Amino acid sequence: MFDRTLQEKCLEIKKTGIGANGEPVLFNRKTSKGSPPPRRPQAKQPNHAELLDVLKSLGLITTAQAVEEALAAVFPTGHAGIDQGDVIRKVFLFLQGRK
Repeated sequence: MFDRTLQEKCLEIKKTGIGANGEPVLFNRKTSKGSPPPRRPQAKQPNHAELLDVLKSLGLITTAQAVEEALAAVFPTGHAGIDQGDVIRKVFLFLQGRK
């Protein structure tokens, strides 16, 4: 439990943004519970040429449209930041399963 003086010190730190050690303090922003966090738009690759080439080298002939559908099905929130090898493997397996 905080006694009265510590409570006042905490409120002062919150108000000024300067910690007890004299350094700046950042507090988390409160977000409204009704709205989801903003999503970053993902850069689109309309033809997925590199992915198509890799799939072709693995013996799978497909179209850019099929790759786009596979990416949307396997990675509904996008594949940015995911290892390229994992993307290729999951798309390959997804397209193989559709045959």
